[in-house]
Amino acid sequence: MDARQHPRVPLLTQVESHSPALASLGRARNLSVGGILIETPETLPEGSDVIVRFFVPPGQQPVEAVGRVVRAEPGRSMGIAFLGLPASYRQRILHYVREVQGGKNGLHLPHPSTLVPQKRRSARVPRRLAVMLNWQDEEGKVRQEAAETKLLSRYGALLSSYSYMQLEAGRVVRLSLPELSSEARSRVVYSALADLPGHTEIALEFIGSQDFWGITFPPDTATLLPTRRRTLRLRKRIPLDLSWETASGVSQQEATETLNLGQHGVRLLTSNTLEVGRLLQLRQPDTGQLATARVVWREPGASQGRLEMGLEILGRNDFWGIEFPPDRDYPA
Repeated sequence: MDARQHPRVPLLTQVESHSPALASLGRARNLSVGGILIETPETLPEGSDVIVRFFVPPGQQPVEAVGRVVRAEPGRSMGIAFLGLPASYRQRILHYVREVQGGKNGLHLPHPSTLVPQKRRSARVPRRLAVMLNWQDEEGKVRQEAAETKLLSRYGALLSSYSYMQLEAGRVVRLSLPELSSEARSRVVYSALADLPGHTEIALEFIGSQDFWGITFPPDTATLLPTRRRTLRLRKRIPLDLSWETASGVSQQEATETLNLGQHGVRLLTSNTLEVGRLLQLRQPDTGQLATARVVWREPGASQGRLEMGLEILGRNDFWGIEFPPDRDYPA
């Protein structure tokens, strides 16, 4: 909640805070598109994830958002930074901030790339389970949708829903598992149309829960999607051929080109819905160089039907034939 980046204005409203360790009622002190400051006698430690629910004038429906405690005065207040605030909520807050400031310009919203999770902490397990999604839309109506899991992890899931429904990134949803009569709060990481007609693929991240599935997962790892880059990225267009096998063993190929690249990874466009964690082969048609890579993230691209995808190159540092600066801890 950097005031220089996101101007804050006073807000007097009740705030509900929910986490696995706490359910409390407090009062907002100020608000920005980056976060909210809450006065409450029941506080959480810094770094805790929490769901907050509050009203932004003149709206009649509450904002429900996922945040992280970035500053806490025990027994007094919590500063909460929003994580993946849905675009519709950001616009409501931005409008309120501008109104309070007398219509001043110059405010800007966080770039969407800063709002998605930057680390996958556990391996994903392929498993098909019937689940239900419940959420509240902009008009305050409760919505429900059936879905099926594709991949599970300790911290979330990749789902396929039976409709063209696409939920905003950052939207808070309740995920229920009828088989175990269990429910968990989660937030939408992304949603996009799936390869199967009439279906939508949705990635969810749990808020606090780590034992929702009742499954023993492999030990946590932070190597799949680092929050920091090891090398600088270069904006360079290089043709690439991608190849992989489907679950049924059918070979697939796609010709594309890089958007930017580093010694250990690459960002590119794709027309295929390749799940996070999939292994594939890269080939440079100009040089014949080959490498194995893993999908570490993806998000909708600027062009309809195209996705941007991030790959981590495995096992080699010289695939590009480019001399990069020495490895170090660069901001992502």
